[in-house]
Amino acid sequence: MLFWGDMSDQKTYLANLALHLCQLDPKTFGGIVFKTGAGAHMDRVRSALSHSGLGSKIINPSVGVSDLIGGIDPIESLTAGKLIHKSGVLLRSGWNVLVMAERLPRQSAALIAQHMDTNHTDPFCIFDESEPNEENQLGALNERMAFFFDLNDLRHDEFSVDITPISSVGRELPELSPDQQTMIVSVALQFGIFSLRPVAMVQRATQYLCLLDGRDTVLQDDIDTAAQLIYSHRATSIPAEEDNAEPQNDPTEPNDSTDSGAENDTLELPEDLVIEAVKAILPKDILNQITAKKSAKVQSNGEGFGLAQKSALRGRLFVRQLLRAEIEQLQELTILLLLLLSLE
Repeated sequence: MLFWGDMSDQKTYLANLALHLCQLDPKTFGGIVFKTGAGAHMDRVRSALSHSGLGSKIINPSVGVSDLIGGIDPIESLTAGKLIHKSGVLLRSGWNVLVMAERLPRQSAALIAQHMDTNHTDPFCIFDESEPNEENQLGALNERMAFFFDLNDLRHDEFSVDITPISSVGRELPELSPDQQTMIVSVALQFGIFSLRPVAMVQRATQYLCLLDGRDTVLQDDIDTAAQLIYSHRATSIPAEEDNAEPQNDPTEPNDSTDSGAENDTLELPEDLVIEAVKAILPKDILNQITAKKSAKVQSNGEGFGLAQKSALRGRLFVRQLLRAEIEQLQELTILLLLLLSLE
């Protein structure tokens, strides 16, 4: 498998691998989320992205809607006497580096997600600086970001970034066999992942890993690594350990199933390898995290005070979003009226 620099730590290696995949195919992988409050980690990543082939641009959580996706520039429009449209930051080339993502309004997150679905967007690098045990508030962006890494357990000298420009132009992606595609889907279901997007990400990541390693045939190692990168942080359940103990055959009966049983074990072995590969990098407290998420979901869907509190919060947020949209529309109407008056 590919290896960049002196990266003995597995998390560092996988993070660098994910950054390369994002740069190769931002449409499929979307981007990467780093959960860290360490300035050294963020500075190192931002420096590497700024010196990469794409370059980078910073997006603050307080950025307005028109600054994100573009709109009318009021100052330039009044100066020129005609409508002047400005391009949003998402339309400019370069890595989209979103800082303080825990403060990003859900409306902005939804707009970014919608823009990613309908337009070509360069990859995202999102820094979530929330508390270690606090769930991020990225909403729809979570589904579109293929990769997630928690760097809170790494010291500043244990994490390094090396983004080497790689071109895949003119090189065809290797094909996945039907058995390999079935295996990827089956592993997703066993980890409680019921969305098609992560499955498609794993399939494409498997092909790129094979391509970058200079091969034409997909190996088991490619699938293992792709599943580690994309399935591990999305797992909502852990595959149960199956009891391998089988009853002894009656010595009087012919043992005709020996060959077929051995063949079945051989066919099932690759899937087991993928499951074990994903399990190997799951957080130590993954079971507690899954239980906490399920408990919070049950409580939020209950009755009484919890429901009233949630509904009130949603109402305030909805009204705030409506007011913001109305204000922006009024600003555009005001500009139009001023332009009409200036032309008379």
